[in-house]
Amino acid sequence: MVFVKKKEVISQKLKKEEIIRGRLSFGEVLKNGKKTTGKYTTLFHLPADMQKVGFIVSKKYKNAIQRNRLRRLMRDVYRKHKDLFPAGKILFYAKYFNQPPNYNNLLEDVKNNKIKNS
Repeated sequence: MVFVKKKEVISQKLKKEEIIRGRLSFGEVLKNGKKTTGKYTTLFHLPADMQKVGFIVSKKYKNAIQRNRLRRLMRDVYRKHKDLFPAGKILFYAKYFNQPPNYNNLLEDVKNNKIKNS
């Protein structure tokens, strides 16, 4: 009998500690954070010790499927390119467009929409 070791799968999910939760936390970043605007997204950054992230999609996207897809795309851009972002609380806000952006558009927008360390 041959025993095969299972490959250890490294989870790429965002950890619970990395996600901004609660209306007060979102409000704090929106009110006190530094805002940078791109074509598809607006990023809010509030310097802090720990890196946390939140995602907001406009309700103008009437279809929940579109909102969830955009949120998933923004989460993926952040997850794969964490090194682009300084430490602190970051909020991604997806602007409304008739045709929602795809992954490459979001990635390009975020790269051009750099948050400066302050």
